[in-house]
Amino acid sequence: MEKIKVGVLGFGQMHIVTMVDSFLAMPEAYTFMGYADTVLPDLKPFSTQRSTRIANRKVIMEKCAPIPEFESVDALLDQKPDLVIVATETSSHCDVICNALNRGIHVIVEKPMAMSAAEAKKMADTAKANNCVFMVNWPTAWRPAYRLMAKMAHEGVIGKVLRCFFTNGESLGPFSYGQNLSVEEKMQEWWYHGQYGGGAAMDYIGYGCNLSRYFIGEKATDAFCMAVNLNTPYAQVDDHATVVLKFPNAQALVEGTWATYAGGKLADGPVLFGEKGTLAITPDMKGVELYDQRHQTEPPKVFTADPLPEERKDLAHEFLYALANNGEVNPMLSPEINVEAMCAADAALRSMKSGKLEKVN
Repeated sequence: MEKIKVGVLGFGQMHIVTMVDSFLAMPEAYTFMGYADTVLPDLKPFSTQRSTRIANRKVIMEKCAPIPEFESVDALLDQKPDLVIVATETSSHCDVICNALNRGIHVIVEKPMAMSAAEAKKMADTAKANNCVFMVNWPTAWRPAYRLMAKMAHEGVIGKVLRCFFTNGESLGPFSYGQNLSVEEKMQEWWYHGQYGGGAAMDYIGYGCNLSRYFIGEKATDAFCMAVNLNTPYAQVDDHATVVLKFPNAQALVEGTWATYAGGKLADGPVLFGEKGTLAITPDMKGVELYDQRHQTEPPKVFTADPLPEERKDLAHEFLYALANNGEVNPMLSPEINVEAMCAADAALRSMKSGKLEKVN
C-alpha cells in the first residue's frame, strides 16, 4: 500500500505532539510531508517552555525530521497531502479546515471543533460534500473507561440517564503543569485572547458538551452559562465557567476551569446519575464504579475497562479504519456528534454574554 502523506498545520495546541506520535508509530502506513503554521500579527510568542507555540514547533520538527517547513497553509496544501492534522488556534479552524476539505484532503482537528455552531456545521457539510474523513480529536475519546461508561449507560445499567456531571478538575491554565511562564510570555500566547478562542470556557466546556451528548444520546435544547475571571487578572478572558445544559429528558452540569489549584476528591471525569443507579469513573481512570443502592458511600461493583481494540487504539489506527469503512469513526470523534455538541457550547457561550437561558440551535 502506498504510504499516506500527512501534513501538520499549526502548533497552537500542545496535544499536537501526542497526535503526531500515533502516526510516527506506523511508518509502514504514513509519511510526513511538511508542516506550516498560521500567523497572528498582533502576537509574537517568545517563550520556549513546554507546550508553548515555539516549543510545540521544535518538538514536531525534531520528531518528524527531515521534513520541510512551508511558508503558509496554502503552500503546504498545494503539495496535495492526503491528510492534515490541524492544531492551530481555534479561530483559524474553519478557514484552514474548509480550505483543506475543498481540495479533497482529509482532516483531523484538535478540540474544540470551532468558534461557533455555524462554523462547525460549515466544516461538517464541507467534509460531506467532498467525501472526506473529518475527525475532531478529544483526549477523553481515547480513555477506555469513558467508552465503557457509555456502553453501560446505553445498555440501561442505571436505567434512563437523568443527569450528567463533568468537570476538568485541577487546572490553573494551559501552562500550569510544571512550566513557569511570566505574564508577558503568557500574553503572547493565543490562549489568553478571546478573539482567538482563548479562555477556560472555550478550552474545557466542550469536553462536557461532547461527553454529555454521547452519554445521554440526544441533543441539548437549552443552555445557561455563568463565566468569571477569578485568578487571571492580566487577561480579558474567563478562567472558570459553569454550564447547565437541558436535554429533552435529562440535564447536564459542565464546568471548565483554570482556577482550581487542587481538585481534592472532586471527580475528574464524568458522573452519570440514572433512575436505578450512578456511574462514576474510578480514581485511576481505568474503570467504572457502579452504585446501585441508596446511601452507598463505596462502590459495590467496579468494572475494569478493556483496552481499546488494536485496530482502533489511537488516531492513526482510527483513520485507517475510517478509510476502510466509509468514514465511520468513534462517535466522540464524529462530525455529527461534534456539531451537536458545538451547538450546545455555542448556546452556552451566547448565554455567557447575555446572562440569559439560550436555545440550542
